[in-house]
This record gives sequence, structure tokens and C-alpha cells, in this order.
Amino acid sequence: RILFDDTGSAFLMYQIQGRSWVVLGNPVGPKKKHAELIWAFHGICKRHGAWPVFYLVDEQYLPLFTELSLNIQPVGDDAIMPLKDFSLSGALRIEVRDVYAKIRQKNIIMEIVDGDKLKLLMPELKSVSDDWLEFTKTKEMGFSRGFYDPHYIENFPCAILRENDRVIAFGVIWTTPDKSEIGLDLIRHTHDAPINIIDYLIVELMLTASSQEYRYFNLGTSPISELKDHPLAPLWHRVGLLMYRQNHSTTSISSLRRRKEKFDPQWRPKYLCSPGGVRTPRIMRDISKLISQRNVPVRTKKQVT
Repeated sequence: RILFDDTGSAFLMYQIQGRSWVVLGNPVGPKKKHAELIWAFHGICKRHGAWPVFYLVDEQYLPLFTELSLNIQPVGDDAIMPLKDFSLSGALRIEVRDVYAKIRQKNIIMEIVDGDKLKLLMPELKSVSDDWLEFTKTKEMGFSRGFYDPHYIENFPCAILRENDRVIAFGVIWTTPDKSEIGLDLIRHTHDAPINIIDYLIVELMLTASSQEYRYFNLGTSPISELKDHPLAPLWHRVGLLMYRQNHSTTSISSLRRRKEKFDPQWRPKYLCSPGGVRTPRIMRDISKLISQRNVPVRTKKQVT
């Protein structure tokens, strides 16, 4: 579901689960329109008796959410890698360097593909994706996680890893037009791909992006781990794992964060802003349901815009 501003130049995206109307991420478009959109969404929720929820938003919006009397809760951090003069040298990246060297010896080749050439590869990518779902015993998710959809994937460049001409892994690439940031959305690999193949894919793409003068690589969001004694710890744990499990079969929050810490990134906090209080457990369950299912909005005559 999309809510545009009055000029159509900015929007926010959201989904409804129960009484929770959950906005995913920050508003998109000219920054001068962001506050207007957030206030408008808050007003729509109030008129419909819904709970306005803003999920995975940046720190810069917190004063506005405080003004709206919303509860603010840290839920994770984006791991951001500066790419200027990026290399694998130094003691901090010895683990990454060793992984990269071992897989590189297997003569695995990365290629970035898009357009018609990518369309021709869709049957192979589908096979890789199906294999990943089967061996991780995972179903396709939605909302804050990408899922396999050829009509979606065809719109982006895709990093392909081949071993002896066979596709063993791929990742959908997101970039900004000004080259300020690059990252991966959907990532899949076969069950027999080398261990740490995703780390290898990330390093290869970071080296390529650095040579093309991209400024930062976004490693994605990791859930916070300081929740052991929090009364909502089980719910946070479940949502935190769902945020990341689409690309990894890890079942520990600490190990999720550890996968990114070895790259020595900068951390950019992400927040959940909602009415809070006694509604928080219900809101967390609603977010969990949204992520757990592949949501396809259905157009109706009463759809709110």
C-alpha cells in the first residue's frame, strides 16, 4: 500500500495487520515532504481507529515521532561499510580475507548481469532459489524481506556466482543514482555451495563497487542483541530473526550480528515508533505476521489512499 503526498513526488509504503498499520522504513522522495506524509498517515490511522507504526526508521525522524507522542524503541542497526580505499588488508579483516582467499581458489567467478541477459537466466535463478528454500526449510516471506519474483528481479542488476559454468548463488543489487550507496536485497545459494559463499559474494561486490567509486556498501539490518532480560525478549527475538533469516539459516541473534561485525562496519541505528504501552506485544506480533507471509495487496473499492 502506498500513500503519496499531495504533489505525488513523495510517498511512504505500509501494510495492515490487525489494528497495526505498519510503515516500512523512511518516506521516499524530497525530504521537505517527509514530515507532511508522516502527519498525514498518523491522521488517517486516527480516523480509522488504527495504531500508527513506523518500522525500521532512521534516527533523524525521532523528534517528529516524539511530537506525535509515539513510543521509540531501538530494533536494530544497519551495517554500513565505507568503500573509499576499501581493501582486505589489516588485522581487523583477517577472517574475511581468509574466507575470500579459500573460495577464490575454487575458481568461482562473479558476473553482474541485467536486462535481457538476466531474463534468460531466470530458470537457473529459480532453481537456486528453490534449492535454498528446501535445504533451509524456509518459506518465502514478505513485507520487509524480498522474495523470489522474476518480474521484480528483472528490474535490477544481479550479481551471479558461477562454479564450472553453473550458477550457485545470486544477489539482487540495489544502488542509488548518485553512487552514495550500494547493497544487496534478495540473496540465495545452492545447498552445495561452499561455506561462507555469501561473504565471498559481498566482498567481491564491495571490491567492484569501490573501483566504481560507490561511497558506502549497506550490509543490511542486524537486530539488537541487548534484550535478554527484556520482558518482550521472545517477541523481539522472533522479529529480529525474521528480519534476517530470508538470506541466512542462522537461529541466533548474536550470530546474525557476528556475521557483519567481522567486516568492521559502521552502525546506523534503526527504530520502531508506535503507540507503545500495553499495545506493544500485539504490535510486535502483527509485524511478525507481516514478515512471515508473502503479502500481495488486494485492490478494493474501499482501499485507503
